Amino acid sequence: MVKFSASFFCAVTVFFFISGCSKPDDFELTVVPKSMDAIAGQRCVFLVQLPEEERDSVPVYINGRVKDKGAIISYSPVIQAGVAEVTFYPDSSSIGDTLTMEIQASRSENEISTEEVSIAVLDWDEGPQDEAEEIRDTFISWLSVNYPELALDKEGWIGTTVSPGILEVSHYLFFSDNWEFHVSWHIMIAPYDWAEMYLRRRGYSETAPSYAFKIDSWSAGDEPHPTTPPDSVWR
Repeated sequence: MVKFSASFFCAVTVFFFISGCSKPDDFELTVVPKSMDAIAGQRCVFLVQLPEEERDSVPVYINGRVKDKGAIISYSPVIQAGVAEVTFYPDSSSIGDTLTMEIQASRSENEISTEEVSIAVLDWDEGPQDEAEEIRDTFISWLSVNYPELALDKEGWIGTTVSPGILEVSHYLFFSDNWEFHVSWHIMIAPYDWAEMYLRRRGYSETAPSYAFKIDSWSAGDEPHPTTPPDSVWR
């Protein structure tokens, strides 16, 4: 992981390999999501994808830029499947502001694709990490027995608050080398105190979750069960 601090301008570069036979007007870049709310210090991960037909042998360089103030940028290239992660960490100087960033892909001076993204930095407390870890580990204990092929364990996760500003449902996001693991839980009494999770595989072509599970009532000790994965990631 590489990190760059910025007060006025930041740029990082990661790369894909894509075909050299595509025309410039076919050169597309997809960034997920386009915007998010965040708090200072949050790990704000944008997924950058090229169409499958664009991936082959010519390097494409991905730059992340933030102007004005208030961010650190890092990157984790995931080049073999055409997906990269560009991560922004807003700092405390940006609270109350909306940061605007550009994520740019280029394979020559004349072939450039740029997507603009934004982060609204809220004055909000970090989510309850201890509770999120307890929910995550409960799911992992069940998954290790019922879905051993996922090879999940309770070590090596990096966590971050996501979706601040929501009162009744808490959200937390964890990353391991291989997985993005989102947990959410409904702050209510039984039987409405559900907990949910999804998994997105990192290092592949996934920009949306591929597995999802739910506990219908946390306090009742209900067993997890599979659900339909959401169409998009939570940020």
